[in-house]
Amino acid sequence: MAAARGALDAQLARRALAATRLADAQRELLPAAADHVRSAATASLTGAPDQREALENDLTHAIAALHLGAPDPAAAELATEIRRVMVARQLHNDAVRDTLDLRTRRLPRALRLGSRHPRPHYFDIAEFTLAPPATQSR
Repeated sequence: MAAARGALDAQLARRALAATRLADAQRELLPAAADHVRSAATASLTGAPDQREALENDLTHAIAALHLGAPDPAAAELATEIRRVMVARQLHNDAVRDTLDLRTRRLPRALRLGSRHPRPHYFDIAEFTLAPPATQSR
C-alpha cells in the first residue's frame, strides 16, 4: 500500500515538473495560460497532503486550458507523464480496494489487524490525456 502511494506521489511530482517545463516553453505564445500552469504546478508540489487531490485537479484543468499550437517536445514529455500518472493512480486505487476488501474478511476482523493502520483512501483526480499535435509528414 505504501509503495503504491509512493509511486503515485513520485509520478505526480514528475507530471508537475513536466507541466512547468511546458509552461516555460509556451510562455511567449500563451503567457497567461503558461503562468496559470506554472502556479498550479508549484502549488501541487508544495501543497498540504490533505489538499493534494484538489491541487492536482487544478493542475489538470490548467494543463487542459493550455492549447498547444505547434509540436513541442515538452508537450510530448507531459503527455507521457500524464499517462504514467493515470497508471500509478489506477494501481494505487486497486491497492486501496484490495486492502479494504481484506479488512472485511473474518480472520483480519477477528484479529483486529485493520485497526492498527489508518484506513486507506482512494485518490480521485480528473483524467485528462494530452495528445501532442501531430507533426506534419511530407
